[in-house]
Amino acid sequence: MQAMYNAAGSREGEVNRKILTALSMNGRISVPHLERIMGIDGVDTHARIKKLENELGIKYTAVIDLGKLGLDEYLAFIRFTDRMPGPDEIKVDLQNSPYVQCAMATTGSFDLLVYFLVEKCMSSAAAINALRNSIFKEYNTSWRVTPFYKSFGHIPLRDRFFDSIIKKRIWHRENGRAEKKPWSLAYREYAVLRELCIDGNTEFNSIDDKYGFDRGRSQYTYHQLKSDGIIGRITIDMRALPVRHSLITRVEKLNLHGAAMLPRALLSQLSDNTGITDRYSLIGEIHAPDGVLVVAPIISGGEAAIRSALNDINGTRSDTSIATSAIVGCICMRRFDAAHLGMHLGCGAKMAKGVISYDTSKKEDGKRRDIRGIEKEDSIDA
Repeated sequence: MQAMYNAAGSREGEVNRKILTALSMNGRISVPHLERIMGIDGVDTHARIKKLENELGIKYTAVIDLGKLGLDEYLAFIRFTDRMPGPDEIKVDLQNSPYVQCAMATTGSFDLLVYFLVEKCMSSAAAINALRNSIFKEYNTSWRVTPFYKSFGHIPLRDRFFDSIIKKRIWHRENGRAEKKPWSLAYREYAVLRELCIDGNTEFNSIDDKYGFDRGRSQYTYHQLKSDGIIGRITIDMRALPVRHSLITRVEKLNLHGAAMLPRALLSQLSDNTGITDRYSLIGEIHAPDGVLVVAPIISGGEAAIRSALNDINGTRSDTSIATSAIVGCICMRRFDAAHLGMHLGCGAKMAKGVISYDTSKKEDGKRRDIRGIEKEDSIDA
């Protein structure tokens, strides 16, 4: 499969990679806009997108600014110190916690990597203790927990999190008061966020019908959520890729030079992207140790080169484990536009020059339009 999309000099491979990039940047992009900005012509783009969706198992999901929902991100590196539960027991325990969004079984210095969320209204210590008391209670475990400041990559929110946690945030007008509490959501906002996390390509009319909204309300709410920065983009996850395993590397900063150079070094490695997916699927700063966590999917090769690239960053040292399987949730497999990476890794304004705009909600005339580029007054379905 990888060769099909990576073939050097292949027109078909080049077009496929451009389409995957555009869909990763804006999963609701209009086909005419995609063809124009990517310089694609002479192909049946609609049919090609459908083929890619089928072959790669592409799913669409919303990227949400968790901070604007009052949520902090954490990682737990967990090791069982004596006996270890079976795979089914591990999965049930992790699935039952609505705060756990992603967990992977690993080999190396820890047994599990767990990505979970903490509400800002709770103390982190209380939230972590509550999580520890809810999973693996019958086993002795060693936990190393760190805040996680994600700078690149996306982990979709689980349905259980919306149903158990976010649903409690729904704001209702009480006694004529219009003020919303911090981090609360109107019912329409909750509905649109939930449905777009499940399927970022769903039609707005279907959300209106499902929740009993007036026609056009969901689309209006979507644009408002984007304007408020709560929804960053609709992106994709290629779920049918033959991933052998993923490398989980903790790159520790050893001196100030290493701290200063690490984001730029990772950016330069990500920008060298001739494959079907990003070289790394997840990057973020951690405090234990002080450094960066990097997740790299291994599909058909290149593992030695990735290990070498991460080990050779000046002023750092690396510890790598292998993620053998996903237990709960997933890390999206995408093909991000490298020109946008500077904004994600804090590498300055130079990377912003010549950046392609994938947003079709506005045209050059300044009129608000739907995702297909049609003026909103002419169409309310996208």
